[in-house]
Amino acid sequence: MVQFVFDGTNLVDVFDASALGAADIGVFRDLGAGDTAIGGQGADRFALAAAGSAVAGGAGADMFFTVYDGTAAGARDTIEGGAGIDLLSITVNSSQVTDILKAELVRLQAYLTFGDVGAHFVSDILHVDMTGVETANIRLDGVLRSLSDIAPPNLTIGFESFALGSNHLLTADPAPLVENGYAFSGLGLFSTHVADTGHSLGATAGPAAGGSQFLAIYSQDAAFSRQDGADFNLLSLTVKADAVATLDAYNNGALVHSLDLTLDRQWHTLTLNWTNIDQVVVNYISNGQSNYVALDDIVVNSLVTARAPTVGFESFTLGSSHLLTADPSPLVENGYAFSGLGLFSTHVADTGHSLGATAGPAFGGSQFLAVYSQDATFGRQDGADFDLYSLAVKADAVATLDAYNNGVLVHTVNLALDRQWHTLNLNWTGIDQVVVNYISNGQSNYVALDEIFLG
Repeated sequence: MVQFVFDGTNLVDVFDASALGAADIGVFRDLGAGDTAIGGQGADRFALAAAGSAVAGGAGADMFFTVYDGTAAGARDTIEGGAGIDLLSITVNSSQVTDILKAELVRLQAYLTFGDVGAHFVSDILHVDMTGVETANIRLDGVLRSLSDIAPPNLTIGFESFALGSNHLLTADPAPLVENGYAFSGLGLFSTHVADTGHSLGATAGPAAGGSQFLAIYSQDAAFSRQDGADFNLLSLTVKADAVATLDAYNNGALVHSLDLTLDRQWHTLTLNWTNIDQVVVNYISNGQSNYVALDDIVVNSLVTARAPTVGFESFTLGSSHLLTADPSPLVENGYAFSGLGLFSTHVADTGHSLGATAGPAFGGSQFLAVYSQDATFGRQDGADFDLYSLAVKADAVATLDAYNNGVLVHTVNLALDRQWHTLNLNWTGIDQVVVNYISNGQSNYVALDEIFLG
């Protein structure tokens, strides 16, 4: 075994170790902005600096080392694991273990457990854009730990705690069914054992995987949520349907995810990774006495993404009436650029421009962004894709909020015309531009934005 060391410089470096054999180890240190490093056939090591390097492991059990810096913006290192069982190792100290980091580790854990490691895991918190890496750990205060040691483990609801027999209809006992702190309610719910061929379950009556029970929902909508009403993440579940139905997820009454169920009476495992929701509904579109939707092996996590807003417009020193008609350059905060002729940032006490009594910012701070009489857009300053988790908005115009990727409209939501702040939980992923789209406007019409959570 021979070890070859490649040290980065203050220039843009390109290191190609692809000719190294399976018994050789390439060690790449101090990789900085714009650097490229290519591993060989052995177990190579890459020390990253969250500065925008691009590394490819090649074959072998490669290791990629990064240090958590506590910020949610900046360059990402691009990692391609390649063949072999590769590892991402994240160095953290105890003072940095916040809910923000824990939530991101939950998301990473879900990607490694339920996702396709050939797909991209993109994180502005960990500063990585990663594919082909199969495992991860944490070096906490110098001690190696698993992800689950830092972030709460996932819970699986398999309905095995229900001692209900095969025909417990909630029409007779309407109290919700509870397991692991999650409550299931609906008029047609019941828990059933393996050998139940009635109620149209037929030959596929058995539970999804192991155990002896699953939950069947008959002829009525049903819902589940945390018993304490708090937000949660739905990572995956197994479902089979003999009804035309959707699986819908909500937050504060707003629909944030919806998925059509396959009507074929077969078990399907759905990898969802739906975050920051507070209710899931099995929504019947057509039904009948014998129609059902069956659920089993529901994987949830109680930790939600508790992060500070990426953009709150507090860095803008623009006063209360800085119109971009006078200065058309985009406004930039934390790497996100806002452009549009009617944009300006305003302080609390601005009752002009029809903002009226609701002129203050959404939550804390002293500024928000108002968009007047013109469409406006925002996106990453470097043009890369991003995720829009939520934002606060109020409108005195008929308008929509539209999200695009490569010029294709992928999401749209109508804004409530009531001059009140509303928090929209969107969880839009893989977008590159958001547009405030005026449908009708006038000199005094506006749309105001604040507290934008991005990733």
